[in-house]
Amino acid sequence: MPRISPWLLARVLIFLLVIPGTVMFYVPGYLLLRSGTSYVPDFASPTVLFLIPGITGLAIVLACVRDFAVHGQGTPAPVDPPKMLVVKGLYRYTRNPMYMGVITVLLSESGLYLSGTLLVYAIVAFAGFNAFVFLHEEPHLRGVFGPDYEEYCRRIPRWGFTLRARSGRGREV
Repeated sequence: MPRISPWLLARVLIFLLVIPGTVMFYVPGYLLLRSGTSYVPDFASPTVLFLIPGITGLAIVLACVRDFAVHGQGTPAPVDPPKMLVVKGLYRYTRNPMYMGVITVLLSESGLYLSGTLLVYAIVAFAGFNAFVFLHEEPHLRGVFGPDYEEYCRRIPRWGFTLRARSGRGREV
């Protein structure tokens, strides 16, 4: 397994704080505080069960970021992409597990706080992710990884998931 250099680890941590951190925590926190809702959940309420999918979604995001660093030798940030096509880990089941993890966290937050505003935010975020993937990310990956990415797209669904893990090798750019 390739090692992660300290410089790559620093870039990954910056990415986590800036991009997913903003989408999953800073914006929802701002929306909650703006609406007068405390960001501290009511642990006596049954809505606390929404923490389970939230923690699962966060674990998915962290696993994906790790796979980008370890297997791709880069970050998920478009300005610092992996050098290899990442087709390991959760990427064997779906092409966009990181986005799905973020949406899971957002839906969990909307349920945890019974917030229609956060639900709308999660829907808008998903629409934005879908547009970004369709209009920018997939055409870019086709250009960089060519036939390897085309084959990956034929085998692995964009938003759904396959129960049969598919292995594959990434090609270095």
